[in-house]
Amino acid sequence: MVSTPNTRPRWFAALLLAAGIALLGLALKEKFSPASYDSLHVLATLGKKDFTDDRLVIVYLDLASYLHERQDPAARWSRDLHARLLDRLTADGARAVAFDILFDEPGDVPEPDNAFAAALKKNSRAILAAEHNNKNSHETSANESWARMTVLNPPAELFANAAAGWGVASLAVDDDFVVRRHLQPLGAEQVGSLSLATARFIGATNFYHDNLWVRYYGPALALSHVS
Repeated sequence: MVSTPNTRPRWFAALLLAAGIALLGLALKEKFSPASYDSLHVLATLGKKDFTDDRLVIVYLDLASYLHERQDPAARWSRDLHARLLDRLTADGARAVAFDILFDEPGDVPEPDNAFAAALKKNSRAILAAEHNNKNSHETSANESWARMTVLNPPAELFANAAAGWGVASLAVDDDFVVRRHLQPLGAEQVGSLSLATARFIGATNFYHDNLWVRYYGPALALSHVS
């Protein structure tokens, strides 16, 4: 039987449309527009490869964590809890551990801090987070000029010296509140984001081009996760 345009399977037309969208996305990518990023994910479910290296660990705190550990959400966790978790990850052979938690000040008691610093040294693969803020400062003068200051709060020296590295825990958000690109390195020291610091540590390449696009794996909680 000879196929005709009217009898061709509908999937053939859908395939042509998808291929056209993909080619359009590749063409737009040369201009580094958000449209190129979005269009390339139209076919994300076809031939999708799951992220299988569960040795890359991101540690963060949410309300469920506070409730589970009976911690006050308004108070800082004891660094001893983080030390115990990091020791477990060290024993499990984690390839890298990114703490999306600020350790920018020492605690009230030195023993838990020292325990966490010791765990960082023993692990030797932990990346810590820093905080970056833009603040407006008003200078009173005849002209009443305004100035913008950039404030970078790195991890406390005790922890920064023991960790494998650190980066800014900030995101580059587009006008529609979608994260498509990594944060560009900041300041004269070219401090990168927490993601970039971790990527550099594990040997990822091509992370210092003008446009640092995020490798998309899916929506929130698409990666495997545990409490």
